[in-house]
Amino acid sequence: MSEERSHSAMLHSIAADSVRKMIVEGGLQPGEPLPSEGSLAEQLGMGRTSIREALKLLTAEGFVEVRRGSGVYVGS
Repeated sequence: MSEERSHSAMLHSIAADSVRKMIVEGGLQPGEPLPSEGSLAEQLGMGRTSIREALKLLTAEGFVEVRRGSGVYVGS
């Protein structure tokens, strides 16, 4: 894996951990919406691409679910 890809994967992982922590510490319940990608990127000081990839990781884990046209919600 190239150094650039490794760095990107690390950012995605850090972003996923940050969103996970935000959900847990924020006391969000299953079915509640998350802030928009842009808002999350601003809050976490990361690019939207890192947030988007983090949400893909969290979706694969079942931690969040993406509802097209509606947003991202805490998984059940």
